[in-house]
Amino acid sequence: MPITNITQEEARILLLLKHLVETRAQYVKPKHLKPTDDYVKLHYPKLKDEINRQIESSVRRLFIQQVYRLGVEERPVCEVVFHPRRKWRFDLLYPRKKIAVEIHGGRYLKKGGHNTPGGLLKDWEKINEGQNQGFDVYQFASDQIQINDQSAQSFVRYYNAKKT
Repeated sequence: MPITNITQEEARILLLLKHLVETRAQYVKPKHLKPTDDYVKLHYPKLKDEINRQIESSVRRLFIQQVYRLGVEERPVCEVVFHPRRKWRFDLLYPRKKIAVEIHGGRYLKKGGHNTPGGLLKDWEKINEGQNQGFDVYQFASDQIQINDQSAQSFVRYYNAKKT
């Protein structure tokens, strides 16, 4: 969903962050650009959501590219709902071998979904239920994928070793 009615400053920040994510630049975000900053939450709620979506989708794309480059030709399905009642989703699913991938981002947030006690319990419940349904679930932090392709190499070794 595209953002409308944003100021030039918001557009400039969004373009800058999009460029940095697409080029996979290693950088430290200045305080005024952090999506978690109270000022941004208050004044730029749409921008914060769009930044988080851009980062999430770019990390997912990067992982898919790394895995493909390492020899896995199967294309994953993104955002797959695997539990009808809870509407839980896997970030990626390689259906032929029933391998799911969860990429945990937002670990730097003070109250992110993956670093609070309640968020961790919900994550574990979701992963356990996926495994109960016969999926093998691989989990990565977004940092692991952005730094190098060792996570993708590990995944590809498991993918190739698993029988269908």
